[in-house]
Amino acid sequence: MAFRLLSGEAVACEGQLGPLGAVVPVAEARDVVAQQLDVERERVRLVCSTHAELQDGDTLVLADSCATVQLLPDPLEAELAAALGLEHFEDALEMESLQIRGTTLTDLPRGIEKLQKLKQVLLSSNKLEALPPNIGALGALQDLRVDANLLLSLPSSIGSELPNGLGRLAQLQTLNLLNNELTQLPDTIGELCSLRKLQLGGNRLRMLPESLGQLVHLQELYLANNELQELPRGFCELAELETVHLGSNQLNELPENLGRLQALKELHIGSNTLTHLPDSIGELQLLQQLFLGSNHLEVLPETFALAGLQKLHLRQNLLQSLAESFGELRSLKKLPSLNNKGMNFVLGKIIVATWRKLQHWNASEYLFLMVHIQALGASGETTIGESG
Repeated sequence: MAFRLLSGEAVACEGQLGPLGAVVPVAEARDVVAQQLDVERERVRLVCSTHAELQDGDTLVLADSCATVQLLPDPLEAELAAALGLEHFEDALEMESLQIRGTTLTDLPRGIEKLQKLKQVLLSSNKLEALPPNIGALGALQDLRVDANLLLSLPSSIGSELPNGLGRLAQLQTLNLLNNELTQLPDTIGELCSLRKLQLGGNRLRMLPESLGQLVHLQELYLANNELQELPRGFCELAELETVHLGSNQLNELPENLGRLQALKELHIGSNTLTHLPDSIGELQLLQQLFLGSNHLEVLPETFALAGLQKLHLRQNLLQSLAESFGELRSLKKLPSLNNKGMNFVLGKIIVATWRKLQHWNASEYLFLMVHIQALGASGETTIGESG
């Protein structure tokens, strides 16, 4: 028996059902046809030569006759079309931007791979639990945002992770998966060779794949509010990285070669368990903002001479003193209350001009500095000596 679509196209599955003359349950035939067409079984209807629909409880004889295969519309395609305000899913084939926000959408149809002109997919604040494995077929896609959904498994067959097909999105520049439930990233994420912005904050990530270091054009990385305990060895190979958010994780150290991130301008790493900073941090001469609050830092390295630093957060640490190199922070504009336990700072030689430029600082903590600055300003000196 031959199986043909309404278009007349043959569905090659006879060999899987048995020899000519075999009696086959209709339910089994539907399964095989669905598998051959790569569609959900529920969409397959078999109609005999008398135009009657064959039911699952029926049987058919594999003879020289023909059964017509009717495909019912994909309910997910219909749901997606309705969410887009379209009558038919095919009406979306020419779209370059797909935006669905704040709906109860729970899944995407396999047919999304037909939307080959898509450059932007914005699916924020829905109820999506998965992305289809063939998402990687959208070769023109540049911007994918699936933040604030319920992503647990992408796809479910491989657990709480992203589909390996994701790595085929060679044109992708922005990937936003903030505030989901992801615990893993696939190694293929390193194949996103055009990626500039990666947002993964608010998930349950415990580790990052080594392939992350292959994202050589990455400029912004957001990983706050996860469960990270360490960074991959290739992290400091991200030579174009300018902004990094790693706050509220479980990191107790930073890579010793952190200084290799020569383009870094903004580093957020508050609310971790850092006890020290690598000496190479002093090599980050373009760094403008550094957030280190709520860690376990007892001392800053002698190399802490970040001449371009404008904003520094050090609250809630265990600092006992500041290194003399602290006085080289010539561009510093904001220094909030340090509020460190057992604070008894020995400031060494602090450049007066630096302190005069501060726009925001807690004067009660630095009253002795104000006295010294006034005295030294009158005498013409340019540094403040040690003060306890």
